[in-house]
Amino acid sequence: MGRVSSVTALGDMTLTPLSVPALGAVAATAGVLPATLLFGGAMSALCLFFATRPALARLTRPTPEGASPSPEPSDVRLASASS
Repeated sequence: MGRVSSVTALGDMTLTPLSVPALGAVAATAGVLPATLLFGGAMSALCLFFATRPALARLTRPTPEGASPSPEPSDVRLASASS
């Protein structure tokens, strides 16, 4: 869950400062309802994109009782690089 929250925090820190002025600009030109529908759809697509990533699917995959999930090769490479 730590990785999920860090991705969410990163998205909040980078996308919010960009999306708030963009939402205002779209609302000023097209109206509030189209702007909120557009941005709501974009947020839904972003959430769906991250929810369907293979790394998240591996977190929910059942493992045999008593076994820990084996890391993927990319996870091992990242862990050894940070040591």
